[in-house]
Amino acid sequence: MRGGWEIEGRSSGRRSVAVDQPYLLDVDKVTDRLTRFQSTCQEKVSLIDGQRWRYRRTGSSARPFVMLPGIKGGGSVFFDVVLTLGDKLDLIAVTAPPIVDAAVMADAQAEFLLSLDIRIARSYRSSSGGRGPRRVVCPT
Repeated sequence: MRGGWEIEGRSSGRRSVAVDQPYLLDVDKVTDRLTRFQSTCQEKVSLIDGQRWRYRRTGSSARPFVMLPGIKGGGSVFFDVVLTLGDKLDLIAVTAPPIVDAAVMADAQAEFLLSLDIRIARSYRSSSGGRGPRRVVCPT
């Protein structure tokens, strides 16, 4: 037990892990960080095939790191990552439209990246957004 509480889980190595981040429990601090994220990283909207893709971007490189939450999630779930790494990396936190079909979503994600003139990107996708880090290459 560290810092008064412990979260146990399973990693790929089947070991228990302990997380000591008591700041996560303070709602006011979480709200302050979310507000800072929203004010420093302005939301933009791309309309692609009649669907609204909302995103927040920290840079303008040719190979950004794209973060895609699950279908019911929004890009704001990555606010702590953006606040921590956004000044070092070109990050894009995406809120995709509610597309349920996985194949249609994959095609739509490629169209979204192409609309930003991104041909190659690293991505982190969770839940139905596609699990785990991936390299994305869009055809020209």
